[in-house]
Amino acid sequence: MQEFLRQAGQGRRVAAALSQQFGSSVDPGISLDGAQPTEDLTPSGELLKRLKAAATSNSRYQLLGEIGRGGMGAVLRVWDADLRRTLAMKVMLGAGDRELKNSSSSPDSRTLGRFLEEAQITGQLDHPGIVPVHELGLGHDGEVDFTMRLVKGEDLRTIFQHVESGHDGWNTARALGVMLKVCEAMAYAHSKGVIHRDLKPANIMVGRYGEVDVMDWGLARVAGAKDLHDVRPRETGPSSLSVRTERRTERDESPDSPIVTMDGDVMGTPAYMCPEQARGELAKLGPHSDVYAVGALLYHLLLLKHIEMPYVAKGARLSQHRVLALAQSEAPAEIARLDSSIPAPLIAIVEKAMARDIPARYRNMEELANDLRAFLEGRIESRSASLFELTHLQPSLVFLYVGAFVTVLGAWVASTIAWSAFSHAGRAAFLVGTVALLGGVARALWMRGDQRNSLAASLGIMLAFPAIAFALLHLVPALQEVRIGEEVRELQWDA
Repeated sequence: MQEFLRQAGQGRRVAAALSQQFGSSVDPGISLDGAQPTEDLTPSGELLKRLKAAATSNSRYQLLGEIGRGGMGAVLRVWDADLRRTLAMKVMLGAGDRELKNSSSSPDSRTLGRFLEEAQITGQLDHPGIVPVHELGLGHDGEVDFTMRLVKGEDLRTIFQHVESGHDGWNTARALGVMLKVCEAMAYAHSKGVIHRDLKPANIMVGRYGEVDVMDWGLARVAGAKDLHDVRPRETGPSSLSVRTERRTERDESPDSPIVTMDGDVMGTPAYMCPEQARGELAKLGPHSDVYAVGALLYHLLLLKHIEMPYVAKGARLSQHRVLALAQSEAPAEIARLDSSIPAPLIAIVEKAMARDIPARYRNMEELANDLRAFLEGRIESRSASLFELTHLQPSLVFLYVGAFVTVLGAWVASTIAWSAFSHAGRAAFLVGTVALLGGVARALWMRGDQRNSLAASLGIMLAFPAIAFALLHLVPALQEVRIGEEVRELQWDA
């Protein structure tokens, strides 16, 4: 055993050290993924070649290929020889790697701190919807990496395409179930004080058996900790180079083109970005910012037939910078105006999540998850919602409905007591107020959850109050005259 510990401490693979000490039969060689995967025939770039050259022959992980890369790290596919499984390994890129040159340079301490922060945050978020980190490593050449479960499946954008085409049984209800799992994973992260700040379709993966993973926590922030990222969008317009290729022009005009932060990190399109982040107001970012992003994903899902993404109509081409400007200044088109068939409670959920004013949004992701779950479970009707549920989604409606009820009751009582006692001005005012009141109430009852109808209903009822009040003021003197006249008639009768 002492010899085994010595070999393991020197970097020997655990399985190799066990086989050396106890014989080759001690390793059963189980691999649920089948035979050991083969190396990619076309390895991508100088990074993979350099890492392979630096790897020792007894390294636990065998590099198989590059999956992708971002501004700070590259994700590789590796074979874990000890546990006989395929994993993902994220390695930190040096400045030379980021510039796709053959040379490399050591990362600065700030970049290293950000990389370690991502590994530690992801490793401590123990939730089924967040990819687990297995190990933090340091290579013989000083390369820092961490390994995690290799996620297999399709990203959310592909799932949206399946919903639109009906491929493999995908529909809106099934995709809403995926979004509920995203809400639950994010609610857990928020309970740990972590906000993601880069939720987009590419960062949500859906597996074949219902797995949903929220990916890429590289721009996340922990409450109370120093923010190592400047996630303000870098507002640089299209390249000013005089020579412009067709590919460069297409990239600059595509809404799918990435936005780069002030730190140089690559973000997704700003179409899913909350207004405060789009404007660079970092002090205002919080869980409500992730709530907005999930609301924008829901918005996209509900309007697949009409839009490419929020702010971009079907078939339209807007540059990323134009989309960013729109996200800074205005809300996307109203859901009900684009598609009146979408259930009112679902519209209310999305519009509350995407409220431009932070206090008007859901306070946290758990509240959004609860409402979305209630809709999916049928506790909020698909076509119409109960008073309690609608006012729960839009608290301002409580005043609207209560005020309407009191006004209708008062007006009905007054009119039935003595319509003939009204003066001509009082009758006219009463009729105007009643029409305005009934119109506002009808608008409120048939509203589909959008702000325009809510405002129309509120205005109708507010106009009814002064009109009916004016009528009632004219009614009081008239009632007094009627009462005095009746007393006089009674005295004359007695006489």
